[in-house]
Amino acid sequence: MPKELFKAGYVIHTSEQTPEEVPDYTHGWDLDINEMTKQPFEVDIRAVHTFHMQLSLMHYHTAVMIDGGYPDGAVVFSCIKTNGLIHEKNRTYHNDDMIMLNDNKRFDLIVSEPCYIFTLAIEKEILEREFESFFKLPFIQVYREQDIYLDQKQSEAFYSLFNEQMELLKQRSHENTSREAYAALEIEILKKLFSYFLFRPKEINYLPRYIRNGRVLLEENINATYTIADMVEDLHISKRTIQYGFKHYLGFTPKEYQQYIRLNGIRNTILSMKDRYTPLSEIAAKYNYFHLGHFSTEYKKFFGESPSETLRKVQHS
Repeated sequence: MPKELFKAGYVIHTSEQTPEEVPDYTHGWDLDINEMTKQPFEVDIRAVHTFHMQLSLMHYHTAVMIDGGYPDGAVVFSCIKTNGLIHEKNRTYHNDDMIMLNDNKRFDLIVSEPCYIFTLAIEKEILEREFESFFKLPFIQVYREQDIYLDQKQSEAFYSLFNEQMELLKQRSHENTSREAYAALEIEILKKLFSYFLFRPKEINYLPRYIRNGRVLLEENINATYTIADMVEDLHISKRTIQYGFKHYLGFTPKEYQQYIRLNGIRNTILSMKDRYTPLSEIAAKYNYFHLGHFSTEYKKFFGESPSETLRKVQHS
């Protein structure tokens, strides 16, 4: 019997949220949002729900890195519109490619420019049943052997349809909709979305190994005195190759990437300090910022507020 995953009729419509506010508006998800730019960070969130389905549209106004879990018991299909670079679990995607999440694998996404993320999360038993009924193929076979994508000429029609179905469920949220009516709606919506799905043999384009390993080294050494020169030595590759590769494939230089993940780590530490206190200088030093004035300047450039202002917000919340 299908498992109920969501609160049917629950509607989310909010704008200009900060990274720390996003988890409050992502029903069923467990996400860490990392800013990847010095521009002001904002995200607009829309989502609608039945008992077994979630349709959501998230508009990130800047580059972003997202890590975390998706609703337990669901299969997820996400399509991204952006002028930037898209990588999920170090695999390269393009506009109109469908990112599929299954088997409780975590979401690990990085997008180098502002983006729109259209997402369908659907209870697995229902998805498998309706997918096979519509395509005459088992979903698990397609998941393992095929990629799903949208025809470039039809993608705008798909996004319009997606928005229409969100509006439909939003309207139904104001009505006394029965479980049976919601179940029928779920099937109807799936069939409409499925009609745009195209298949092709799976072709996994991973980031070059030195980029993948470079990301791991920077993240593993987030608290260490670790320089780009150290990474060059560890990877046995030239500095020029590293610099070009990070910028070409990710949209950030290695130094920018390192700075962004460190500053996000500091901010997350400050935001977790509601019931305890650690001196800001100690937190900064943990992430390899030993000059408090320089650290505060960089932090404010990135987040638009000083570390002490972030701390005051936490203490007063």
